[in-house]
Amino acid sequence: MRLQLPDQQLRVSPRLPAGTAVLAALAGAAPWPWLGAWSLLALAPGLSLFLLILRFQRGSWIRVSQTRGISWRLEGPFRRRLGSVALDPAEIGELSLEASLPSRLLGLQDLRILRRDGTSHRFRGFEGVGPLAEALHAVLQQAARR
Repeated sequence: MRLQLPDQQLRVSPRLPAGTAVLAALAGAAPWPWLGAWSLLALAPGLSLFLLILRFQRGSWIRVSQTRGISWRLEGPFRRRLGSVALDPAEIGELSLEASLPSRLLGLQDLRILRRDGTSHRFRGFEGVGPLAEALHAVLQQAARR
């Protein structure tokens, strides 16, 4: 029996900007008793980070296809990163699910793909990478057995 991986597109989780907004508000409110109105200056870095997260959410995606492989577009603060990797055990060395501290706070996991040539690709803030990693692992194991 051959496993079929349905074509899918992952988007950035809506929890990412919401969590960033909450952390920025807490950073501005925490020093209020000591600094008064000056604590509003602490909101500036949080606001800029929030705007960067909104840009990341608007322009980033991951597409998965069994025939075309994995392709992605990640919108960064200064540049856009495009890439792709074939679903071939000779090209993908390792798949791993990790959870950094910010990801754990938001209930998200990070998917890391380590290629055989040593390059690593990490996808943070995307919803549904857990089931995707399991399906990719099964497809890669099946292809390795052939």
